[in-house]
Amino acid sequence: MRNILVLACAAALGCTPRGDLSPTDAAVVGDAGPLAAGTLLAAAGLLAVGLFFLRRRPGELFLLAFGAFAFFYGLRLLAETSALHVLLAASSRSMEQLRAWLTYVMPFLAFLSFEQLLGSGRRSTLRLVWQGFALFAVAAVVADAWTGKAGSAMGVSSVLVIIGIVAVWINPVFLERLRAPGTRVLLAGFVIFGVLALAANLEGLGLVPWDLDLEPVGLLILVGCLGWAGARQIFANERQLLAIENELETARSIQASILPHSMPEIAGLRVAARYLPASSVAGDFYDFLEVDEHRLGVLVADVSGHGVPAALIASMVKVAISAQSEHAAEPAVVLERMNRIFLGKLQRQFVTAAYLFVDLERGTLTHASGGHPPPLLWRRATRTVEELPGRGPLLGRFAEARFENAAVSVEPGDRVVLFTDGVVEARGVNDEQFGEERLRQAIEAHAELPAEDLVEALLVALSRWSGTERGESQDDDVTLLVVEIVQPGG
Repeated sequence: MRNILVLACAAALGCTPRGDLSPTDAAVVGDAGPLAAGTLLAAAGLLAVGLFFLRRRPGELFLLAFGAFAFFYGLRLLAETSALHVLLAASSRSMEQLRAWLTYVMPFLAFLSFEQLLGSGRRSTLRLVWQGFALFAVAAVVADAWTGKAGSAMGVSSVLVIIGIVAVWINPVFLERLRAPGTRVLLAGFVIFGVLALAANLEGLGLVPWDLDLEPVGLLILVGCLGWAGARQIFANERQLLAIENELETARSIQASILPHSMPEIAGLRVAARYLPASSVAGDFYDFLEVDEHRLGVLVADVSGHGVPAALIASMVKVAISAQSEHAAEPAVVLERMNRIFLGKLQRQFVTAAYLFVDLERGTLTHASGGHPPPLLWRRATRTVEELPGRGPLLGRFAEARFENAAVSVEPGDRVVLFTDGVVEARGVNDEQFGEERLRQAIEAHAELPAEDLVEALLVALSRWSGTERGESQDDDVTLLVVEIVQPGG
């Protein structure tokens, strides 16, 4: 192989080979141009096919069709070289048959790539062209096998290629795309290749006087134009991704601004919260309504879906809860009024919410739920975990939704854990959900910890279960709040 490369380079540089070359080396020197072009085109074709499968967009067949066309074209160039005959020790008839079959198949792939790039054309003419070539390829291979003559349909193939090229050029979609700024270079490459392919097929039919086949050069130019267009698209995508990242950063900043910047400072109460979005921006939300030094409202909400749409609705939740200050002591009223605000504005999405009102003077918790997982109350006296009562419908879906208050008494040392479903639905390495029972067990194991330490311990347990690093986002948004009753009555 090293000798072959050296000889090919010598031929490309115009060096005169020594007279004692072997037949194989002499063949390589004589076929250096076709060998180089064939190898480049075959490699480019394989690269395009590989990119198609990496992108995994089955509906976009341009890379696959064009890649297969370039590969077969390169293979045909290699099959026309005497060097390949010598290296493979193949008979002239077998190589001739291979060239003929490749010639039959290539127009089908070429015009399929045209249709993928330009569209089906006026009255689906471009689609009909490649479908016709597909049928012709099958018929031509059968004809060769029937007659026992390789290339028996080559003349018909040349005529059909000429007709196909003209059909592309006069098609309105081609003329429209040719004027589009983003495709001009690529379509110019197709025009150059089409002109040289037209000339080659006319020469093959003996309709023109010259004997100069520059079609491979045209295809190399087209491959170069495709590479340029691909590089241009990559840079355009990079710019677009950078713009999207900047917009997400802005959205992230806005969302961070609507979350509480500090925990409420109420004597007799400790509150800790952790918020872990699954993406740059998310749909979980929590907030507080401080009534006075003894009473506090706590809201935890979860918007269906993820990303920017959920984050936008989370901003609506912020506005909705901020307008409920005068009803802070009535959880059912808070959720009913929020539900009215959301009606008709959420499209197919919805909001779940749990609202908890803590009254230290009375030593009570009042809870109302809107389709949200119920908070868990750990009672220090019994050292057990229980669900806070209260059930209700989703927010933003039902005009006649009604919510109910459920009140329980609390004592010093009791702790309430509020959370979104991203906690209990977090999946472990065996794809099993974390579940409420494991959350209960984690609360019982660490319940004596202060609120700040307890919320950290719960996140550690969740991370161990899911096999992620502490604080790393899960498949869903995760929000945890711990409300510790230090001393009812202040």
